[in-house]
Amino acid sequence: MSLRLMTYIGLFYEHLLKEKKKKKKPLPDKLPPVFPILLYNGKRKWSAPLHISELIDISWPSIRKYIPQFTYYKIEENDFPREALKDIENLVARLFLIELSEINELVDIIDDTVKILKKEVNKELQRDFGLWVRGILGKKHVELDLSKLDEMEVRPMLLETLDKFEKDIFKKGKKEGREEGKKEGREEGIKKGKIESARKMLLAGMDRKEIAGILEMNEQEF
Repeated sequence: MSLRLMTYIGLFYEHLLKEKKKKKKPLPDKLPPVFPILLYNGKRKWSAPLHISELIDISWPSIRKYIPQFTYYKIEENDFPREALKDIENLVARLFLIELSEINELVDIIDDTVKILKKEVNKELQRDFGLWVRGILGKKHVELDLSKLDEMEVRPMLLETLDKFEKDIFKKGKKEGREEGKKEGREEGIKKGKIESARKMLLAGMDRKEIAGILEMNEQEF
């Protein structure tokens, strides 16, 4: 990851200079600083090196000062206890909670977050937030468009969407249960039919081993 982020920053600087040349603007004496942040929300602990130098074989200490120096700042969401996040009254804490919460916990969290957004954030960022939340919920198979926060009442929409989600899950579970039951019933019927056939073949004087081979059964099953 450190190599990838360092590459991204290098490409950003190249693009910046190309745009300056294209628009015939003077090149800056120095490039602007970039603060590289990694936001990680995975379940496993982050284990990738934070420093690019950890990826480079420095067999000769004398060349150490010529090796690229680059470090990124890691924010690991699971490092923050959920109860502590609930007590923090700011947008970042609410965003972390949305990532970490289950579907049935999202109504109050998103509703509270939207209130902060409407109060403190411009409409462009509100739209970006809505699209981001839609992406998170989409991974959980919940469809909800929050890209126009200023034109809607969010809480009723959330409640309606999550209610539909729960009903869909219930219907899906019932359907899968019925299908599984039918499948088990068919398999049980086939097995009983094979056992009945094997017994009749035994009564007809056929060899048990030969019967097992024909019906693809173990000799102990009949």
